[in-house]
Amino acid sequence: MQITKRVLSLLFGVVAPCALILTGCDKPMPEVVTEHTITYAGVDGATNPNTITKYNKNDAEIELLEPTKDNYTFVNWTYNGTAVTKIDPK
Repeated sequence: MQITKRVLSLLFGVVAPCALILTGCDKPMPEVVTEHTITYAGVDGATNPNTITKYNKNDAEIELLEPTKDNYTFVNWTYNGTAVTKIDPK
């Protein structure tokens, strides 16, 4: 009888904490949504009041708007040497 109590005690001491750990695993982890910052380099004071400066993967496609500056003509936006007009956050 005493051996049975020790075995049950040992099993309870090992199995019960594992059961507690496993029951906490059924909850899904919350999704982490990273926000990205758009840096407009080389515009040297050129502006567009509707320019978006932050986005995350849940946002719709972002159209890159032309900046304006007196006596300058905007040519295009580039990313890694390629001309772009939009950013697809997906």
